Amino acid sequence: MRPLRKSLYFLLFAISFFVCSDNDVKEREKIEQITTSQAYKDFISQQESYKDFFPFKLDIRWTYEIIVKNQPLFYHIESWPLGDNVFSYDIRGTYTKEKKTYLLIFEVEKTAAKQGPLEYPQGVKLSVIKDELGIFKYAKEVYWAINTYSRNAAHVVITYPPHMPGAPVQNVRGGYYIQLLFFIAKPGSVLSLGEDELLFVGLEPFQDQLALHFKRTVSSGEDKGYIQHSFIEDSWYQKGKGLVYLEQKVDDITTMIFRLKDLKKGDVQ
Repeated sequence: MRPLRKSLYFLLFAISFFVCSDNDVKEREKIEQITTSQAYKDFISQQESYKDFFPFKLDIRWTYEIIVKNQPLFYHIESWPLGDNVFSYDIRGTYTKEKKTYLLIFEVEKTAAKQGPLEYPQGVKLSVIKDELGIFKYAKEVYWAINTYSRNAAHVVITYPPHMPGAPVQNVRGGYYIQLLFFIAKPGSVLSLGEDELLFVGLEPFQDQLALHFKRTVSSGEDKGYIQHSFIEDSWYQKGKGLVYLEQKVDDITTMIFRLKDLKKGDVQ
């Protein structure tokens, strides 16, 4: 029986090897097709302009239409420093049940050497002019923090006052949360924090221009209920504009769309 058993093991190994090899070949062919495309070559040759897909100059104001089609969800990790410790909590919820269009308008107010708890090489403080949906509800300050030493990773940092609803009673320093928005790496790269994962899909045409496509995936929570559902957000960034479009889906149903309505450069006053 031993020779037969060895033969079976070898046969199973050979089958799995060829299956894996075939998958590897297909994956390599797919990667080669992407990396040999002219669009990708142009993208690689312009590495210095990567940051232009996430502009943060002082003279830019963004106006977004937020179209609510169902109950859009939110998720972030809220952190509260207490003494020498930092207590963090998963926060989940829904923005609204009302299906309508909302406006979000913000601009870069000034540069910021420190962005809440972060001190990244480049940072700016944002001024929120109109927030009809409450994206930045309860926020004390809003920053963009860009780590130019690591993939040009751009984060939004929101700080909270000490007595915000839900804050620990004994807190006297305030809280914050940090969310990754954008980074530069090879297509297929993923960065994650807790239940929050951001995939860089790659460079692709979007609305007649090339755009960087990201896919955010938030895993489902431990409890039952709608706000515990997993959700996906696809976002596209264009050179000189930043975020131009975002679509959130829950169970493959579109719940919310961000659409860049207006972009002003120069004197925005």
